[in-house]
Amino acid sequence: MVTVSEYNDGRYRYYAQVNAETGVAYYAGRSTSFVPEMTAEQQKAFSEAKGNGDWEQYDYSRVSVDCWDAAREWIAQTFDLKAKILGFIDCGFLSDDTGTYTSFYVVIRDGTIYYVNMLWPQRTVLEVGVLNQIGPYWSEP
Repeated sequence: MVTVSEYNDGRYRYYAQVNAETGVAYYAGRSTSFVPEMTAEQQKAFSEAKGNGDWEQYDYSRVSVDCWDAAREWIAQTFDLKAKILGFIDCGFLSDDTGTYTSFYVVIRDGTIYYVNMLWPQRTVLEVGVLNQIGPYWSEP
């Protein structure tokens, strides 16, 4: 495990799980302090998706589609994919004033499964892991 922490309360700026023998990183995360402020256009999109604030009326499909489109580009640019993306699987949403945190799996045709946590509407990746090659997330500090 590798962490970079400059905060007095122990929070990390970056965090990674790395195989000590091979040097392969299986998981990486970064602090929400790196998330840019919403632009006026993003604030408008967030307000429209949030509607009147009733979470049962929240437009989660808009969030999913936009984040999946961003992830489709980001994963292909960031990783050396040996096969095409097969699909996406939602695994949760949380929302506050900074945006909507969405987590999902990206399934690759070669069997690789990535876990992605992204903040919308900024489309900022906060966490990524190669799910079928890492330990449980609850072992994080």
